[in-house]
Parts: sequence; C-alpha cells; structure tokens
Amino acid sequence: MLRWLLSGRSHWRVCAVIVAAGIASAGGAGFMLAVSSPKQADVFSWLWWRPMMLALGLNTPVCCGLMIWIWNGYQRKSDELQKKKAEILSGYMNELRDKENEFLSLFFHNPDSIMAFDHAARILHMNPAAQRLLNYSLSELRRMGTGVLAAIAPESDTASLFAKVLSGGVLVFDSTLRRKDGQMVYVQATAIPIYQDGQVRGVYIVCRDVTQQREAERRIRMLADLDHLTGRFNRRYFSEQLEQALVAAAQGGPKPAVLFVDIDRFKQINDALGHDAGDHVLKTAAERMAACIDQGDVLARFGGDEFAVLLRDVQMEDATHVAEKILQVLEQPVTFDGNELYLTASVGIAVYPVGGDTAAALLRHADAAMYEAKRKGKNRYQVHTPSMQAQAYAFKTNKLEHDLRRSICSGGSLKREYPPEEEERSGRVVAAETFSGGRVE
Repeated sequence: MLRWLLSGRSHWRVCAVIVAAGIASAGGAGFMLAVSSPKQADVFSWLWWRPMMLALGLNTPVCCGLMIWIWNGYQRKSDELQKKKAEILSGYMNELRDKENEFLSLFFHNPDSIMAFDHAARILHMNPAAQRLLNYSLSELRRMGTGVLAAIAPESDTASLFAKVLSGGVLVFDSTLRRKDGQMVYVQATAIPIYQDGQVRGVYIVCRDVTQQREAERRIRMLADLDHLTGRFNRRYFSEQLEQALVAAAQGGPKPAVLFVDIDRFKQINDALGHDAGDHVLKTAAERMAACIDQGDVLARFGGDEFAVLLRDVQMEDATHVAEKILQVLEQPVTFDGNELYLTASVGIAVYPVGGDTAAALLRHADAAMYEAKRKGKNRYQVHTPSMQAQAYAFKTNKLEHDLRRSICSGGSLKREYPPEEEERSGRVVAAETFSGGRVE
C-alpha cells in the first residue's frame, strides 16, 4: 500500500506517508520503507523523533499540523497553476475573438461583394455589398438551391468554373451578373476555395462591380469609332468591319458589297447658306440613309459629303436595290431656316469578288463607279465594271483641273494633297499624284 501511495504526486505522497506513519506509531508498530529520492528520505527523517513525540503526547498534533501545512502548500501551487492556465486560455480566447472580429469586419464591411458556397454550389453566406449588388436577400438565394449560380450568372459557364475551384485552383475572371430586376452588371470576379481540415469544403466568390468602368470604356470606343458631326461610324471603323467581312467571305461566308455615296452640289449649299446649313444637310442625309440598310450593315461618313455603306451579305440586285432606296430618300426636300433644299446623290457600287477581293480594291472601285455616275449626269447609281477605272481617272483629272481654276479665279485657299495610285490586284501603292486646289465636290 505504501509503495502505491509513494507513486502519486509529491504532496500526496508526503501526506499519505505521514498518515501511515502516524497510525503505525500510535499503535506501537514499526515498518521499513525503501526511498528513491532525497525528498522521500526527508519525509521520514521525523520518524527518528518518535519516542520524544510519544513522550510529550505530540504525535497526533504534529501529524495533523504537517498535513494541514502540506495541504495548504499544495492548494497554493494548484491555485497558481490554475490561474496561469486561465490566463493562457484567456489570451487564446481574446486572440481568437480578435481574429473573428477582423474576419467579420472584412466580410461585412467589404465594399466588394462576397458570397460563400458549399461544395454543391448552394449559397451559405453573403455580405451586405452582395445583397446591394444583386438586390436579393440571402433567404431568396438559398431557396434557389444548387441553381443559384445559373440564376445570377446565366452568361457564364459556372459549372466548369466551380469544378476548377473545388479542385484547389484560384480563378480570376470577368463576368456579368443578373440582378433581381433583370438588369445585368459587369463584375471582375475571384473564386477561392474554402479549406477545412485540409479539404476543400466550398468556394468563396468575390465580385467587384465594374459596370461604370465598362460603360465608360464602351463610350470611349464609340467616340473613337463615330463621326462627331453625324453620329455615324467613321472611316476607321468602316475599314475594320470591311476587313472582317472579307475574311469571312474568303472562308466561304457571305459576300459583302461597298456603296460609295456623294451628295451632288453640296459645296453650293455650303457656300450659299453657310456651314450650319451644310451640317444640317449632312446630318439629315445620314439619318435617312441609315434607315435604308439592315441593322448589321454599316454606314460611315468618310469626310465632307462622302459616305460609304457596307452591305455584309448581298447579291448584285440587293446592292442596287439599296442604292435606289438611298437615292429616293435623299430626293426628299430638307428644310433649314425656312428654306427647302433639294438634294441628289451619286452612288457607286462594288460587289465582292467581281468588284475587288481586298478592302482597298473594293473602296477604289466603288469610288470609281461613283465618279462614273457623276459623269453620266449625277442623281444615279453605277455598278463598277473593269473598264470603268480609266474613265473615272480621266473624269477626276478634268474635275480637279476645273476646281483648281475656279479656286484660283475666286481667290480661295489652296490645299495640296497627294492621293496614292495603287496596283489593281495587290493594292500596293506604286505612284502618287499631287494637286493643289480648293474642296473637290
């Protein structure tokens, strides 16, 4: 029994030995112990004083006093240990609470939208920014179950994206989200896996609303592509669209056609009534011509009173039909400052591939056909033919000479230009002509 008692904690060992020794001494019995440490040996040193304590009757009081003293010492150390453990635990709890508050602050006060999903794509949580962005409450999205991503992001392959993130990847992508009212918003999104015990248990999706930025970019692109006076497309945008149409045609797609439109005697209107009248005529003409083409076709102002039309998918008879409609709408009078102005136009047509198989060739041949229409009396359209290039060149040369003489005689300003001459098949610039004069009608 004493060996078992001595195997416990040090204070309990001391108490147990003293009690056992006191009992044995009171009964006059003796015992022998084998000790394994100096501390255990110290416990039994008092036994040598047994005869004296028995003589004085102090055996029991001393045992009780020693027990009380040892118990108090144990209690003090136990209290100190418990206090230290409580302080450490309190520190851990405070640190955990601080981290939790930091996370909650990051989640609830983040200006970006944050949504948490489980492994089955069911929404778990969303912050206030996400509720404002989507105009949905958390309970409404939870009722959608596993179809919530398809509902709020119908234009994205959410299933594939979600599967990649569940495999441990982090994805950054652009997307559009549909609000509760049906409005679409542009977002930059980041999808992050949620780890628990080393396993991916769900997905965080963080979205930043970039709708205003995208709208601003779209407006900038539109301004770069539009003619500032008429609001129609400009030459740069027209050339890009024509190149794309020709690439599609070369791959067996629809065959495009180009119409060149020049308003007859526009300079006379400009000179007689001023630039305000000329601007009004150009705006009205552009609006009327836009009504003559399909939504996928392109109307562009090339400069001055010259316009170009790209018909993306037409046959020859379709192109001539559009030209006839343009001539008809332009013949209707234009009212400006109480005056009725009557317009006519000359239209040149070049259809792929007969009228050219490159952008430069189509534009050049449509321009040549337009000048042929002017040569034949204006207010008409002309389809390009291979023999027309030389006639158009001669007509333009005579017209340039006429305009130059008129500009010199009227004391008008001269402007020097160097229009290129291109090779028929390749479109390569092989020469340039120069002339000085006023504006060419």
